[in-house]
Amino acid sequence: MQGMKSLTMPFRLFPLSFAAGLALATAGARATVYLEETFSGYVAGSLGGQGASSASAGLSGNWERNAVTDTYVDVQSASLAFGDLANEGGSLRLYGTAANKSVVIGARVDASLASTVYSAFVFRFDTLSTSNATSFSGIRMSSTQDGSSDTRFAVSPDGSASLGGTPDARFNGSVGSSGWGTLLASETYIALSRYERVGDTLSASAKGKLTTWYLTLDQFNAYKADNFATLNAATAADVAAKTYSESSSGTSTITGSYLQFVVFNASGETGLIDVTFDALRFGDSFDAVTPLSIPEPATWAVLIGAAAFGIAVMLRKRSRR
Repeated sequence: MQGMKSLTMPFRLFPLSFAAGLALATAGARATVYLEETFSGYVAGSLGGQGASSASAGLSGNWERNAVTDTYVDVQSASLAFGDLANEGGSLRLYGTAANKSVVIGARVDASLASTVYSAFVFRFDTLSTSNATSFSGIRMSSTQDGSSDTRFAVSPDGSASLGGTPDARFNGSVGSSGWGTLLASETYIALSRYERVGDTLSASAKGKLTTWYLTLDQFNAYKADNFATLNAATAADVAAKTYSESSSGTSTITGSYLQFVVFNASGETGLIDVTFDALRFGDSFDAVTPLSIPEPATWAVLIGAAAFGIAVMLRKRSRR
């Protein structure tokens, strides 16, 4: 992390203004990220068969997909921008051109995670399902790389409980979700999830829970500004949508699972799903999985120069007294 080390050097060279010093300290403070995929380092085109990128974290082996015609999973060279969220590289587009078909692609998760895990990913639907409530799209953790058996966790912005734009979630596979809100096509959102008691033996008194909030950019900026302290209290007026799923039995892990991206267009579906994903991270806090872009060196030079100029002016004024 040479970039971060260089940001601490000005403290040893000369004093900075409080604002500049605070900005530098904030940029250098990073929590733990267990898994990260921003689709950097891949060849544009089909992701199937490509090895997990060296720019990724927590994944290993190749990305493998199910062999279904009329379905596509392509790395795009452009990222899916979301304000100042750090996001270098490309993005991943999944879509189908025929109903009653699915596209599933996965890579193995090797990262070791805590029992409480936070995640974030950015997405945009160019087309949502419109005619079949069982169509869906999202991310999953599964025991298989390119199939649907033993789905351990799922976050589906286009859920299978209603027509397109109604999110859904799964903790321990078949356990359904509750929540509220709908999402729109052509709008870019961020999905923020908290997984509780991952890998634990669950019971009625120690339930596992997966909670997901779906935010627009303005909503995200507001919650990021207070370090997500008020996100738990969010109402239907504060965020675009929210889902939660609980389980009181079994044990489900993320380590050793396969991270999957999924689209399923059910029989009779006319609004064939077309979705782009990007900036997926799992970590130990919401702050960890939503890092902001660090300013370019030229920007830091401006900040430091302004601070130095301010100090010089202050010292000159003092010398005249």
